[in-house]
Amino acid sequence: EGIVAYSEYAKQKRLGVKKDTLEKYKPVSKEVAYEMLTGIDGDCDVAVSTTGLAGPLSDDSGFPVGLCFIGVSINKKRTVYEYRFTGTRDEIIRQGAETALSLALKNI
Repeated sequence: EGIVAYSEYAKQKRLGVKKDTLEKYKPVSKEVAYEMLTGIDGDCDVAVSTTGLAGPLSDDSGFPVGLCFIGVSINKKRTVYEYRFTGTRDEIIRQGAETALSLALKNI
């Protein structure tokens, strides 16, 4: 199963991310990546969450383009990793996806 929860509303509704967490830490944060995991790993052995800024411009958070947090949960053991990817929007998205899959496999 896959969930694309791009908006803050979707993160709250579909994944149970707390509104307070989004306001305090912003959507691109290790805290949000962690809460996204807790919202999806209840019924599965392996879960992955990603949140980041692929660009081409930053948003109002002031975080740099390329900042990405990847969460991995294996049997409810949750870890969040921070990365700074570079390149075009497409390249950053590709790097994030490949890294997320690699981390999941490594942690299994």
